[in-house]
Amino acid sequence: GVSSGLVRYCKASRKKFCPDVSTQGGQLLACMQDHINDEAMPTDCKHELRKHMERQQADFFLNPLVKKFCNETARKICPGELKKAAKKDLTSHGDLLTCMMKKRALINNTDCKNALFKKEQQRVSDIRLAPATSDLCRSDTVKFCGSIQSRGQGETRMCLAAHMKSLTDGCREKIMDYTEMASEDVRFKAKLYNLCKAA
Repeated sequence: GVSSGLVRYCKASRKKFCPDVSTQGGQLLACMQDHINDEAMPTDCKHELRKHMERQQADFFLNPLVKKFCNETARKICPGELKKAAKKDLTSHGDLLTCMMKKRALINNTDCKNALFKKEQQRVSDIRLAPATSDLCRSDTVKFCGSIQSRGQGETRMCLAAHMKSLTDGCREKIMDYTEMASEDVRFKAKLYNLCKAA
């Protein structure tokens, strides 16, 4: 469900950014998350949205749209990770989402692809949202990118990618995965995508 912090700090933002979006099935939360980097989004609301996104990235079942459209696909391509995530105890650390992202080429269901893309986009934009990546890259981030002020628009990932050869093995693998994801779809490049969409 929606946390009391989201209700308290995001009420005005909801009216501004997502006035006609349904509160059912995760659509409102997805809309608000799409606007998290908007300059007009209040800091307190951004903070609450980010906390909610972190929880969602850690648990497949906290993502209404992914759960609705990807459950059958997850059963086929990531059965072990699904079994672990089905415990719903937050110990899977986002492994099911990570597995599905790695095997995204095997996903044929368009609704599942679109729902999963939102989660991919969040991880590519802000590696702090990916539980394992955040842990694996913590020391490399401090060492190479400590001065970077991440606004959740890929700054830390791009900084780490610039130091790819010097990264620890686990971090390098994760950053390579996210860099590959970002290169596959123009929607990861928000400015370019918006310019092309407007043309």
